[in-house]
Amino acid sequence: MSGCSRPSVKCSRGEKGSLLRSARCVSQFAPAGDSHVWTTDDLLPAFVYVTVRAQLQHLGAEIRLIEDFTPQLQGELKNKMRLNRQQKENRRVRIERIVVKWPVVSADTLEALRHSHLL
Repeated sequence: MSGCSRPSVKCSRGEKGSLLRSARCVSQFAPAGDSHVWTTDDLLPAFVYVTVRAQLQHLGAEIRLIEDFTPQLQGELKNKMRLNRQQKENRRVRIERIVVKWPVVSADTLEALRHSHLL
């Protein structure tokens, strides 16, 4: 048996088609080098296929490990999430101040504010 033998992998027809389309896409844009900007639409099918086929036992830990070593790729989303948390906290504080200033606000009104995601 040669060292370059192909492993036997069973794939459905859809998986094979997806893999072939991904391979064609990579083959088409790879020679472009840095002049082609890869988008998620280009890479996601191949990424999903490889991830599922790898059957990683600790996928969450692997993803966190990658995130730890690629902070430059996370900037925009993390900043937006932090900003959203701050805005939500600011709204909650403002509503609590209203409740303290005007104690006539009923418990039902306060509960309705909480469920409306304002608090």
